[in-house]
Amino acid sequence: MEDLKINDLVYFSTRDELIRVHLNEVIYFESNGNYIKMVSLGNISTNLLTSMTSLAEVFKAIDNIQFVRVGKSHYINTKYLYQINVLRKNILLRDSPGLPLIAISASKDSLRELKQNIGEQSLVAIEDFKTHNGKMQAFHEKG
Repeated sequence: MEDLKINDLVYFSTRDELIRVHLNEVIYFESNGNYIKMVSLGNISTNLLTSMTSLAEVFKAIDNIQFVRVGKSHYINTKYLYQINVLRKNILLRDSPGLPLIAISASKDSLRELKQNIGEQSLVAIEDFKTHNGKMQAFHEKG
């Protein structure tokens, strides 16, 4: 399988197919044996035959920072991340408000690592909120 990247477009080429993928529209990739399952906006699922290439090799070639690896078999688009639940061992993804959430199972270790990495990037922890007149508001002290 060859892959060719042009900006946000990636072309996956196999012996019999050429598939054009907008990475911005992909919610997640899942590796399963010789196939990569790709789920995009609207919960549209596509299977890509990858008999010679692993999902990790594909992402090494693509080098897209909005995707992160979760466990051995998933790469998720952080743009669609809704919730990380370490205790339930799952991640919830959503492509737009009002649509059902997509649940992906992962190990507690993978989820803890993902939660920590994302938390370090700029998320506001719940401790950074203070209540004012019954409403939660972000609070940042100037140092």
